[in-house]
Amino acid sequence: MLKTERWAFILKTVNRNGTVSLRDLEQQLHVSRMTLRRDVNEMAEKGQLIRIRGGAQSVHQQGHELARRSKTTLNLPAKRAIAKVAVNRIQPNATIYIGPGTTLERMSEFFVTRNVRIVTSSLPVFNAFRHLKVRDLVMVGGFYREMSDTFIGSIANEMIQKLNFQASFISLNGLADERLMTANSAEGELQRLALEHAQQRIVLADASKFERNDFYTFYALARIDELITDSNLSPELQKKYQQLTAVTVAPPLT
Repeated sequence: MLKTERWAFILKTVNRNGTVSLRDLEQQLHVSRMTLRRDVNEMAEKGQLIRIRGGAQSVHQQGHELARRSKTTLNLPAKRAIAKVAVNRIQPNATIYIGPGTTLERMSEFFVTRNVRIVTSSLPVFNAFRHLKVRDLVMVGGFYREMSDTFIGSIANEMIQKLNFQASFISLNGLADERLMTANSAEGELQRLALEHAQQRIVLADASKFERNDFYTFYALARIDELITDSNLSPELQKKYQQLTAVTVAPPLT
């Protein structure tokens, strides 16, 4: 079995079950424990999973939400590639919403001066864009959620409902079939409202988010205009999700 095939199997198994042991992988893949340990270590270094004693754990294990600061370096090359493509979707003179998420934060790296208004509920997104030349930068207030460094709740929801966007860019914790999912219901509700008030609805999701369930379903993929992902997504999953929406695969950055 090729290394890429082993990695795909390991990632699918750990994301489906939450955890997997080296012993189980050894029995299923018929390769040495040493090879599997090396695979898991390399995958952990790339942020695709978490190395635990005797096996591995999914970085998106349901019921175990990682704090934002723990996600900043996970799958970083993929997130940057996705963010670069997403920035090209921003039209001059537009009003856009950028939601919380470490992939969305990376959009600031590739942003060029445009006469745009940016609205966000994410403190890191606000800080990333506040030194850049934009027409307006609007922070949505409300109840501060430390886990994701974002503002949520009725005040935030009321504000979003009064606004209209040319495009909303959002991320998620899990994507399975038509369901877009996140770990917190209040955060998911704000995402839903931002999408409902946008002409163009764009989702940014690296390959590790696919075929993953999480606590709260906030939107249907079929209502999304574009799903931007990275080149680590398997051809099989690309084909599956292209039946539901337009899928754009971001090329690796050179």
